[in-house]
Amino acid sequence: MADIASSSDSNDTPVFNRILIVDDEPEAREIFGEILLRYFDFVIDYAGDGKECIEKIENNNYDLVLLDVFMPRMDGFETLQHFKNIPDRKPKFVVISNMGGDLVIKQLMGLGAHSYAAKSDTDVNDLVDLVKNVLFNTQVGNKSILVDITN
Repeated sequence: MADIASSSDSNDTPVFNRILIVDDEPEAREIFGEILLRYFDFVIDYAGDGKECIEKIENNNYDLVLLDVFMPRMDGFETLQHFKNIPDRKPKFVVISNMGGDLVIKQLMGLGAHSYAAKSDTDVNDLVDLVKNVLFNTQVGNKSILVDITN
């Protein structure tokens, strides 16, 4: 997968609207990146699993992390658990996964996710609205939102 927009891994200059897309499927990372770049002037980085996500967050300041649940080495639950009790500045997490259900969503929210979106039932405009709400006015705090990225 070619990076759509990628930034260097340094803390030299804090960048507002810096997003990390974490998914083990390169196609999913590319689709999410393309959608966000179509609507926003973001700096976007990518990670393939939770361990890589943690490394990137330790070395960069992200405003938002789009996080998948099922990934190798470290899944979304373990990733959220890692950040749950860290008092330092941390990004907002939006879980985007096909793993759903009320119990799963409640567990993810309890671990610190700000929102949930279902990959398979996603509308591009809803995804854009979700990101806007989480980043800019926090109207969508700890609320399950189902969105579809297939359009």
